[in-house]
Amino acid sequence: MQWSRISERVRPPEAGTPEANVQRPGTSEEYTGISNLEAMASAVNYQRFLTGLLTLAAGRPGAGRAIADFGAGTGPLARAARSLGWQVTCVELDPALRARLRDDRFDAVASLDDISPGSLDFLYSYNVLEHIEDDADVVSGFHRVLKPGAPLLLYVPAFPLLYSSMDRLIGHVRRYRKRGLADLVESAGFTVETCHYADSIGFAAALAYRVIGDDSGKLDGRAVRLYDRFVFPASRRLDYFAKRFFGKNLVLIAHRSGG
Repeated sequence: MQWSRISERVRPPEAGTPEANVQRPGTSEEYTGISNLEAMASAVNYQRFLTGLLTLAAGRPGAGRAIADFGAGTGPLARAARSLGWQVTCVELDPALRARLRDDRFDAVASLDDISPGSLDFLYSYNVLEHIEDDADVVSGFHRVLKPGAPLLLYVPAFPLLYSSMDRLIGHVRRYRKRGLADLVESAGFTVETCHYADSIGFAAALAYRVIGDDSGKLDGRAVRLYDRFVFPASRRLDYFAKRFFGKNLVLIAHRSGG
């Protein structure tokens, strides 16, 4: 199994959504999403929130605990996990990004097949599953490489209603519904502990973008930083009340079942 089976054409999640050609990542020059990865890496509050999810899902890091970052990209979360004390393997399809990760002293591999079955204490993946045509196959791969009882953390875009030109241009196959994501993970042999929405104000922002957004597929770095500084903290406070009902993203924490 490869790191992902990314579709050559994005299938729209709703009737009436036009299709668009999507580049299969091969080098960073081909991967049009790299500038967006770098823009999001500059969002301090957002990155702090994502880092906090790691310890929420897996508890306090222990010496020698082996974990994997599936779809590590430029490595901001892998660096955060390493700084907490975990031994991180980065799974990254793009060879140029994989080389950057190795330059940063990570063990970086191209596929889950490069990880021994039942060897990981924790696996997380942020904003990757939505790019993958056969997401069920990949989630089954997560089950294969995790130890029995080990936690899985997924963070994905939510609500097909929010699917926009940005989603098409950066290669999203879908956005997820809460029940659908939980069913996907449970069918692979996991027990879901929690599945809830996040970034409730972001839901409204993403809906507005669907109506008035441009077709560049690129995030405005300044707008990202302003949202992160002034809006995201308020959104996190609102999430306390809204996370059962709506949000721009979904957070799922599960544990591998069986022996």
